[in-house]
Amino acid sequence: MGFSSYNCLGCGYSIRSEHACRSPESLWMVYATMVLPTGLPLSGYYDGYGRIVTDAEREEEVEVPRDKRGRMRAGLYHTACWELLQRPSYTKASPRAEDQGFFCASSPSEPKTRAALANMRRTAAAERGK
Repeated sequence: MGFSSYNCLGCGYSIRSEHACRSPESLWMVYATMVLPTGLPLSGYYDGYGRIVTDAEREEEVEVPRDKRGRMRAGLYHTACWELLQRPSYTKASPRAEDQGFFCASSPSEPKTRAALANMRRTAAAERGK
């Protein structure tokens, strides 16, 4: 299995593998929260291969759930974005990241306000040409 990732529903940037983070300031992009259609949130770090490791001591890996056609059935957020948005419940599945969460053009700093998050969303869309 090769690299794969999804875009955060909060900021629009991909959930990153630790190896894709070019600076210590971008390590926040490794920590993700997956919100299932049942409403259950699972938080941990993203391994770069479609799994979230939820418990560092046990290294419990949670696969991103998929439907019969192989499409993801969970909303993914960077944990920082999910917290800034006041922990939203499931609304839709996250789109696949074109950069696979590894071949990334930029590594923004962690947003501290909702205004910064909205600005990141616009910048991420512009970088993808959308």
